Amino acid sequence: MSYPLREFCDRCELRSEGELLRELAQLAGRSLRDIARRSQQRPDSPLGQALRKIKEAREQEERARLEEYENLLQQYEENLSFEIMDKLLEGSSVEELAGRILQDEFRKELQDKIRSLRWRSPGVGEGDVKEILQEYEQEGYIEIEDGKIRITSKGARRLAAGILERILRHLTGRDVGSHPVEKAGFGAELSLYTRNYEFGDDYSLVDVEKTALNALERCGKLRLELADFEVHEEVHQTKL
Repeated sequence: MSYPLREFCDRCELRSEGELLRELAQLAGRSLRDIARRSQQRPDSPLGQALRKIKEAREQEERARLEEYENLLQQYEENLSFEIMDKLLEGSSVEELAGRILQDEFRKELQDKIRSLRWRSPGVGEGDVKEILQEYEQEGYIEIEDGKIRITSKGARRLAAGILERILRHLTGRDVGSHPVEKAGFGAELSLYTRNYEFGDDYSLVDVEKTALNALERCGKLRLELADFEVHEEVHQTKL
């Protein structure tokens, strides 16, 4: 059965797709099997929540099937008992009827299904992880090759853009966002040149790709520090 990611985002109240992308960035290069195992050990993580919901849905489905089979077996055995009574009254031997009950294929099949459902504990695995991440793969944020996850350049940009403001808030201790430009003019264009971020710079000026590359060059991971941030210079145009 398919379990779309958006459905689980609603049902388990995942805070944002950015959180799941951040988790995937930390797990990049790991196998889907390893990711499934680690996510089950961290049930409060975004991916862990989604896997838990899949497992709970399967458990509910199997409980419903078990109840269905048990009711079906009960009804079948009741009908069978009436049939046996009629056969006894007609003179059939007890041994013959007992053998027929024991060899009844439909009854044995139901008993096997019930026994299997009672002892089986539905789990989740790498196939479930791949299914959950299918939407991200289709959007081009990740690639799954040879059973391993890789964050694409598009995914890195999306991830970086989603956490820039949060990190800037943390590093500066103040709100960031749009700031009024106190220069009269016709408008502004972004220069191709960039410089280091300074307090008060508009968040929209941040060069996401260069900032992410600075972090990767510094430590090999997308762990941003204030020194990594670069912003575009504004070129103000005035009417003559």
